Amino acid sequence: MYALIRNTKYVIWNYRKETFSSLISYYSRGLKIFFYLTGHIKLSKILKPFHTSGFISPKIFYIYLFKYLSNRLSTKDKLDILTNHYAFFKKNFPYHILKSIFSGGLKCWSEVKGKDVFEMRLQTTTPYENEGSLSMLFNMNGVTLYRIAFTFSSGESFGVLDNQIIYITRIQGMKGGLDEISKSSKYFSDITPPVLLVSAIEGLALSLGIKTVIGISLENQLSYLVSDEYSFQKNYNEFWKTYESVKIYSGDYLLPLPLQHKGIALIKSKHRSRALNKRKVRQDVSRKVYSFFVSEVFTAKRIRLSPLRVVPELRATA
Repeated sequence: MYALIRNTKYVIWNYRKETFSSLISYYSRGLKIFFYLTGHIKLSKILKPFHTSGFISPKIFYIYLFKYLSNRLSTKDKLDILTNHYAFFKKNFPYHILKSIFSGGLKCWSEVKGKDVFEMRLQTTTPYENEGSLSMLFNMNGVTLYRIAFTFSSGESFGVLDNQIIYITRIQGMKGGLDEISKSSKYFSDITPPVLLVSAIEGLALSLGIKTVIGISLENQLSYLVSDEYSFQKNYNEFWKTYESVKIYSGDYLLPLPLQHKGIALIKSKHRSRALNKRKVRQDVSRKVYSFFVSEVFTAKRIRLSPLRVVPELRATA
């Protein structure tokens, strides 16, 4: 109940400079917590250690009441997904890894091509988690060229039997970075950064035993603008169709893992060598990310340190 009162007060305080109608709108949304009180209390308990550790802002406690992840999800679905994400996150990632993810990001892949250094980092999007709680970043010489945001969800929220899935809800390139994006693609056999990022997410998912990715459709994407439909088609619907994906009832796209590739016999003979080379690059990224998480992250969580060996300010476990 304390968390409920605190979060409602935070909404009012944070928007105290807004118009009266805006304030009423936010307060009304805050009152919706009463309709999901049991679920909200459960969420608050799961989020408490993340907040105590300074990883998340108070906004995350009630973000599900607003625009969150998809235009199609109900408030209950959003609450369930948010709760599932942080419960799964807490269970599977050790504290020191969480600390990296919530600060500068966790480097899980890197390559040097000539004078250019490329890397992928897993990083939180807090406090702006509306379009996904985590992001996989593709960086070139320290500059982010592309990002894909995603959230861990139960399959039940999407009518899928899987216990856990990854829900990808945002794909975005750096504004004005076309030259750098083009240059990076040439280094990797004309594979674009978002395709490499999906391969990295595949490696992460498989290391966690997750066998399904769901990619959001442009219609469900929170930032979708009809005036910019061509760009959104290219980044979402058309992008998912380049994979062996299945459109599900929500309008989103289901991608089974490991990612399926078009049969080589279906590719024109003159393009087969190029297609196989691209496939090798993508699989190499996936395998390296998989190996990183299996060997560097998920083995470490089994090591239990004595409290006496942990400095006091790091003792609160998320």
